[in-house]
Order: sequence, then C-alpha cells, then structure tokens
Amino acid sequence: MTVMGVVGIIFAPELIGLVRNDPEVVAVGARAWRLQCATFPLTGWVVFSNMTLQTIGDTGPATLLAGARQGAFFIPAVLLLPRLMELWGVMLAQPLADVLTFAVAVPLMLRVLGQMKRAEEAAGA
Repeated sequence: MTVMGVVGIIFAPELIGLVRNDPEVVAVGARAWRLQCATFPLTGWVVFSNMTLQTIGDTGPATLLAGARQGAFFIPAVLLLPRLMELWGVMLAQPLADVLTFAVAVPLMLRVLGQMKRAEEAAGA
C-alpha cells in the first residue's frame, strides 16, 4: 500500500488526466488523489487489524473497527468538513476518516498482540 500510495502521489496529475483532460479538474483531482494516497499505508494496517480481530473471534472490536471508517468517521466528516472548509473539506473527509480509523485500530491490535505474547510466554514457561 505504501508503494501504491507513493506512485499515486507522484503521478496524480497524469492519472487524473487519463479520465479528464481539463486543467482545473486535473488540479483539483490531483490534490484529492494525493490526500487519499497518503493514507493508503494506514489502510493496510486497518484491514489487517480487522481481519485478525474477526479471525480470533474478538467480534466487538472487529465490528467497531469495521464500522468506523465509513460510518462513525466518514459520515460526520463528509457532512461537517465541506461546511467548514468547502472543497478542501470534501477532499479531506475520506483521508481524515482513514486516519481516525487507524487511530482506533492501533490500540485494538496492540492489545491483541500483547495478549498473544503473554499466551506464548505462558505456554513456554
């Protein structure tokens, strides 16, 4: 995801230009695409965390994490930010939701990884 994010950031104008060859659309689209691509590495951790939580049967945190990005964070961001920041608010809504979801995923996974480490140490003792 990091590699794809970097590629997307570097080639944003060219990628947007493939869809529409209007300089204003390319300028706005490239900014929005770069903001989204900047959060790609975070998305990998969120997906990994959610899949791990589901796999080990930790359904409460898994459900919380699954609903965080598009529900708990994106909906309020997309409703509020454009009113405060106009076009920038539209462009920032999804990346902000991604960052906030990552902020939720990190402690959830650190808790699980700590539990796994303690279980491993107890099994080896």
